[in-house]
Amino acid sequence: MSDDSMRRKFGRRNAREGEVRVHFSAEFEVESYLRYRGSQFVDRFDANSYLYITKAMDYFDLASARTSLAARSRK
Repeated sequence: MSDDSMRRKFGRRNAREGEVRVHFSAEFEVESYLRYRGSQFVDRFDANSYLYITKAMDYFDLASARTSLAARSRK
């Protein structure tokens, strides 16, 4: 979601109107939404796959067979 969309949907509304106290449970509506979306993400994707993807990105070199990226892009 875009920044504007998140602001319109959630703003700074407190999930428990009138109750202000410091704790680590979801206090704002956006926290509940993000926790829900995060749990969906974790259920669908394996975190270990991201380790392999980022390692592949680290070692990928587009210009490895040429002297420059410009020479590589002309092929």
